[in-house]
Amino acid sequence: MRSAVKWEKSFGMAFAFKEDLSYGKVYEYRFNTAEIKTPLIEAAHRAGWGWRGVAFGKL
Repeated sequence: MRSAVKWEKSFGMAFAFKEDLSYGKVYEYRFNTAEIKTPLIEAAHRAGWGWRGVAFGKL
């Protein structure tokens, strides 16, 4: 049985007054699970291992 794969992307930024009293972007982020999962899965397969995506379930 193959488990369902969840992929997620998110991004955001915030603007605020800075310490020098100027107003502007104070942070920006992006997150993509494929950037993390894909290289790990490929490395496991190259090593001859399987990949079993388990989160909050039985191993």
